[in-house]
Amino acid sequence: ITASAKSYFVQAHLCLIEGMIAHAKNRDEYANHIQSCRTKIRAEPEEDVQTFFVPGEGDRAGNAVEKMLRSVDQVDIAAHRFSWRRLLTALDRKLKDRRSSAKVRIITDDDTYWVGARGEQISSYEPAEYRNLQSLVRAGAETKFMETNQQAGLLHHNKFLIFGDRAVFTGAGNLTSAAFSKNFENFYLISIPSVVAKFRTQYERMWNEMASSEEELPSENVLP
Repeated sequence: ITASAKSYFVQAHLCLIEGMIAHAKNRDEYANHIQSCRTKIRAEPEEDVQTFFVPGEGDRAGNAVEKMLRSVDQVDIAAHRFSWRRLLTALDRKLKDRRSSAKVRIITDDDTYWVGARGEQISSYEPAEYRNLQSLVRAGAETKFMETNQQAGLLHHNKFLIFGDRAVFTGAGNLTSAAFSKNFENFYLISIPSVVAKFRTQYERMWNEMASSEEELPSENVLP
């Protein structure tokens, strides 16, 4: 994304930089600074790329995600961690809505499977994250796993949601509750068509060529 130095997008990031340098002693101080700094930006906020800085704007980010979920039939998710309860509840609700023809696909790291299904505590993943996936599968979602190896320092570190052909939600934070409340994170909702198309192309490649279904995973978790 290329933007003018005077644009709201760039000026908001200057607020973020100042906040991290001078106002990060605690979450409230940082959140108050971001809110105050935003009000001083003269440019109008862009509609095709929205910024959300946490702490302080996690609820607003969640509102944006839920609004997009309600507006599309297809949602594709790439997740490193997957425990954000607000998102899990919204996806479950959408999948179980009889008026909806929702299609939800999720790609996570295979460590989620090894920890949750096989009880191998090989990383910081929690068994509950696998149970979250299984709950959505029972509701109608499809899941695949990116085969990596934590022992070799490899992991599937993507974190983004594609809402049909309309928008992408992405950023630094994982899809966890902490990332939308306690951590210092930045998230974006992007509806620039060319950006959405590139994410879509990459996701299809990941789903069709790189990720494995649970049935395709190896019988043992060993170094390749």
